[in-house]
Amino acid sequence: MDTLQFIWFILFFLLLIAYAILDGFDLGLGIISLFTRKRENRDTLMNAVAPFWDGNEIWLMAAGGALFVAFPPVYRILWSAFTVPFMIWLLAMIARAVSIEFRHTLHGPSWQRIFDMAFGLGSLVPALLLGVVLANVLRGLPVDHEGVYQGSFLSLLNPYSLLGGFLSLITFMLHGAAFGATRTRGDLQNTMRQYVSYTWVIMVVLWICLTVYTIFEARYLFDGIFKNAVFDGLFMLSLISILVITISSIAQKDRHTFLASSVAITCMLGMAGACLFPRVIPSNIDLMNSLTLAKGSASPKVLKIMLGVVLMVIPLALIYHVLIDRRFRGKIKTLEDS
Repeated sequence: MDTLQFIWFILFFLLLIAYAILDGFDLGLGIISLFTRKRENRDTLMNAVAPFWDGNEIWLMAAGGALFVAFPPVYRILWSAFTVPFMIWLLAMIARAVSIEFRHTLHGPSWQRIFDMAFGLGSLVPALLLGVVLANVLRGLPVDHEGVYQGSFLSLLNPYSLLGGFLSLITFMLHGAAFGATRTRGDLQNTMRQYVSYTWVIMVVLWICLTVYTIFEARYLFDGIFKNAVFDGLFMLSLISILVITISSIAQKDRHTFLASSVAITCMLGMAGACLFPRVIPSNIDLMNSLTLAKGSASPKVLKIMLGVVLMVIPLALIYHVLIDRRFRGKIKTLEDS
């Protein structure tokens, strides 16, 4: 393993974290909309994410592109393993995009119900599948000595991965509710705060359950992990972020709650990366079959050239997000405000 491989490993997880934080609140509010009865409140939630959703998904494409460029064998195995989940994910994203773009164009009651359902399910499915995919990777995929995936779609729907999926879903609901509380007012804002108050408890319970389950399902992830300064630091920071979520939600400091939930997501994904390193895809057939950074990366020349390209593009994407955030910062205007 050389420095470039390590940099690309870090870069991939940073892109994944950016996607989880930025699109996570979109997905979370979409899930919450499924349980929102009043049409005007559903309109407000959709309006809250409308300026951001398309730009936020860029980070998912960037993470996928990073895998394709830097770790071609890893990309190949992931596509072999998760073809069906990825296609379902894509269809869900399309459904969500259509619902956001056309909900205010077609006004019939039937169309409104269809778009409401598409927005909600189009948010729920990606949130669930992200956790399922990551949990399966952490658990290990059935990769043989030739680097060929030997599993099936049904083998991906195991209890461990489903628990990871529910953790991802609840975490995004917490994140979305925290964001929603910063963008709404009145009764809807109080509802968002209520979602925060119990989703963080469910998130912590699921997180503990998944950690305990990991000890039995993928014990190798803990080999030397408590001597890993990065993991230890992220673990302590995650505990602090949960404490801040608790205190700030009680104090109704909504922006602090949102920032703390962003830190919690960063820590969870960062700890997953620290557990995997230096493996990228562990094999649950034989750990010797695992794809490591050294075995699964592109040539140093490709890594160096593409790193330069990425370092030019990412600042532009960050500037775009800052401008959008400043342009649409503040509370959403509702019919009651008109």
